[in-house]
Amino acid sequence: LLEKGIREFPNEWRFHFQVAYIYSAYLHQFKKAGDHLSAAADLPGAPSYMRSLATRMYASSGDLKTAEEMAQRLLEETRDPKERGILRRRFYELRSATVAKLLTKAAASYKDAHGEFPASLAALQAAGTQVPPEPLGGKWEYDPHNGKVSSSVLKDRLTIFIHPARDQSHSSGKPHP
Repeated sequence: LLEKGIREFPNEWRFHFQVAYIYSAYLHQFKKAGDHLSAAADLPGAPSYMRSLATRMYASSGDLKTAEEMAQRLLEETRDPKERGILRRRFYELRSATVAKLLTKAAASYKDAHGEFPASLAALQAAGTQVPPEPLGGKWEYDPHNGKVSSSVLKDRLTIFIHPARDQSHSSGKPHP
């Protein structure tokens, strides 16, 4: 029904917003939710936070590249100082998540080549991987048991919370309560 609304009223952002809500809250298809939020943001009357919410959906889907590119584009286009501050923070959060993901992949590659994860990020850097400063001004946290790299500042801020009971009912094919 909402898809029909989008076809019949192409300039109404609320239809895209409602479809995005369904994709995120019930279907856990965050990339599709981000696509609809991004489309809604381009329509007349859409709230200014719509694009920022789209970047969060893309990040939750694992598409950090699209989220970061969108945040950077928004930052360049936005003139409102308050909104620029919010978008600047979002851009650096996305940059931090992207670098952490790349460093985690580098640790996995190290393990493939050496049979174990590096003992530290310094060891990873000594093996040839550039380890840049954490973009939010924090420190990189590294677990040598699983090779995971994370920010001391960014703790799951970019992911969408899914209640375990709701996630279980979704994955079992049963309708949500």
